[in-house]
Amino acid sequence: MVSVLAALMSLARFFKPIFDLVVKLLSWLFYAMMVMLAVASWVLKKARSGELTEELVKKIRLFLDKILGFEEDFEEGFEDTA
Repeated sequence: MVSVLAALMSLARFFKPIFDLVVKLLSWLFYAMMVMLAVASWVLKKARSGELTEELVKKIRLFLDKILGFEEDFEEGFEDTA
């Protein structure tokens, strides 16, 4: 019985850092999804009212770049698609 408990405790010590890493990753993904959902609803509201301009789209992309940490340069990508 004691050896079973010792084995379980050693497994718990082994898996705890992995579990902590998975929890951090999932919390970051949840945070990113909530930010993107909030920005998307705000953009749709602006688009429905007719206030969505090219300059505003550039600012939104730069905001998402800073918040979510994307490496792409959205300025160049936006000019290529325009």
